[in-house]
Amino acid sequence: MKRLVFVVMVALAGCAYTFHPSLPGHIKTLQIPVLANETLEVELAEKLTAALTDRFVSDNHLNVVPKDGDAVLEGVITAYENRVFGFNASQQ
Repeated sequence: MKRLVFVVMVALAGCAYTFHPSLPGHIKTLQIPVLANETLEVELAEKLTAALTDRFVSDNHLNVVPKDGDAVLEGVITAYENRVFGFNASQQ
């Protein structure tokens, strides 16, 4: 069985895309192991992996499987930043 490895750096915002149109026809299943976490943020990898898995499940182009998928999506979280992007008139 051919295995295709995607190395993806993923940010929490903007995971609204699909890989379906560019995938070879033999790829029907996808395995998503827990992302590697190089940050100090506890449980970030598990939460982001769950969100990523949910996105692929709702996209419904590939079946997400726990092991032995036709493709494996791997990723590394290298940085995490929690900051304010704007304020309202009350400085909230």
